[in-house]
Amino acid sequence: MQEKILNLFTAARNARETGDDKTALKHYEEISALEPNNWEALFYLTVLKTNTVKYGEISNAAVSVINCLQKVFELINTTIDEDESKKKAVKEVTNQCSKTATWLIRASGDYYNSITKNDPSFSIMVAAVNMDAKRHARYESAQRMVQIGNILCACGNCIENTFGLTDEFYNKLAIDCWKAMIISHFEHIKLYKVAVFNDESIQKYAAKIKRYDSSYEVPDIKPTEKRDYTIKGIIIALIALGIGLLIALPMLRLYF
Repeated sequence: MQEKILNLFTAARNARETGDDKTALKHYEEISALEPNNWEALFYLTVLKTNTVKYGEISNAAVSVINCLQKVFELINTTIDEDESKKKAVKEVTNQCSKTATWLIRASGDYYNSITKNDPSFSIMVAAVNMDAKRHARYESAQRMVQIGNILCACGNCIENTFGLTDEFYNKLAIDCWKAMIISHFEHIKLYKVAVFNDESIQKYAAKIKRYDSSYEVPDIKPTEKRDYTIKGIIIALIALGIGLLIALPMLRLYF
């Protein structure tokens, strides 16, 4: 039995390294059936599924990763005895969380860009519909960014909850996660000029970071530009309405 499990782990890891997620998932499912409390199988059964998510599934994929993390770290802590092996596993999970967040951010950004790209159409009706779609896309993108950033936030929290922060190794991992979470939110604001997140939460985590890194400063980027899109949207709508009237008036004269 043990030899079979070891062979399955080897096959699953090889499949992961070559990007064959389907095969890796199959092997991890077999491992999980034999060892229900295996941290690696639990983690990768969740994470590998995010590599094939559709645009509408991005937020749910992020939440699924967040929801598995506490259990994963608890299993690492209780099933791995050797300290260096335990730290290696925690580092692996943390790195994979960062990679997963990066991938989901890119997937979300690709979708956002495909929706908000310039439309050459001269149709006022189409332009109005597109403008509304773009506003909706910005809002959805902002919400997705919150969920994606929270992967890193939750990872840091779970490290703190499970291992504490007295050990410099776990301390640095947790703090780096929180820093990355804050950066992901502020990079989003800088790129898309709209954000949906609790500023109080950002300040809370900034304060936690400063307890261990007194030189840390929160990025000086504010989400005040959100209003610009509303103003811009109104101006565009008024221009479109004016053009529509110019086109429509000669046609109306034909009937009256």
